[in-house]
Order: sequence, then structure tokens, then C-alpha cells
Amino acid sequence: MDKLMVITLAACSFLFPIGYVLIQHQDQVAQQQNGGKPPGKVLFFTSSGCGACVRMQPVYDDLRMAGYPISKVDVNSNQQLAQEYHIRSIPTFVYVVDGQEKRRITGMTSKDRLKGISRSGWGF
Repeated sequence: MDKLMVITLAACSFLFPIGYVLIQHQDQVAQQQNGGKPPGKVLFFTSSGCGACVRMQPVYDDLRMAGYPISKVDVNSNQQLAQEYHIRSIPTFVYVVDGQEKRRITGMTSKDRLKGISRSGWGF
């Protein structure tokens, strides 16, 4: 049993850095193909009457000021887009590449989690 654990730990220690380098390379290729810009954007679905959304506003502002491609979508004034992305509760963050949803986070979340929402789009 101990040998199996040692082999597993050694394999993970060896494979993790390789996987990390490959992901970083994929990020760089995706950005180069898109003129140096991240290939996608995050849509922040919100409403002025939503307490959780109001509490997420500083996180949104910080990401915008840092240059992250994030846009705020008020579900009351843009119901069609909210329906297109099947928004059922807010706040919701949807990562979109070429008009296709790649990932979503619903509810309050941290700035760090939003920064890591996509390996291929938030690489800066």
C-alpha cells in the first residue's frame, strides 16, 4: 500500500507541472489568435433591486478597472439577453466565447473565483 501511495504522489508531482505549462501555453495561443486579447467576455447579469447584486458591484468595478472583459447586463432593461442565456436568478456571471456560453457562476462569489472563471479567457 505504501508503494502505491509513493508512486501516485510521484506521478502527480511530475504530471501537475506539465499540465500547468500546457494550460498556460493554450492560454497564450488563444490570446495570440485573438490579437492579444482574451477570446471571451463575462456577462454580469444583475438588477438594481437585488441586494446580492449590489454587494457584487465593487467586485465588478474592480475587474473592469483592472481591464478584464466584463459587461453588466440589467435583466430588467435587457430581458431578451437574459432569456437567451436562461437567467433564472441573479447575480449570474456567464463566460461567453464567440456567443457561446462556456461557464457560469450564479450567486455571490469572490473576485478570485471570477478571475479564474475560464482558463482560456482570463489569462492576464
